[in-house]
Amino acid sequence: MRTAGRYGWQLPGCLECFVTATHMMQPTSPDWAVYLCDQPVDFRKGMVSLAVLVEAQLALNPFAEALFVFCNRPCTALKVLYWERNGFCLWQKRLEKQRFVYSTPHISDHSLR
Repeated sequence: MRTAGRYGWQLPGCLECFVTATHMMQPTSPDWAVYLCDQPVDFRKGMVSLAVLVEAQLALNPFAEALFVFCNRPCTALKVLYWERNGFCLWQKRLEKQRFVYSTPHISDHSLR
């Protein structure tokens, strides 16, 4: 059987891991809370820095069953952070020609359902 890469992974097993990882990176419940960060965020921040931001500035648990949404200053990109079983997932969407309409409602806990 052919191997892929220098680690000698078998090709079918490697593809199976990719399919499993892709399936895992979906929020498991539609009932999760969605929290919007009401200030623009430096998009050089990665998963760990955004998790620290959730805990320090939003006073929320980054490991909770919730989606944490961040926007950049020109509102051309969004990042969504959440914890999935054994690690953080970070999604990013960038618009080329348009901007997101990003305004937070006046709710005390910034939670949307």
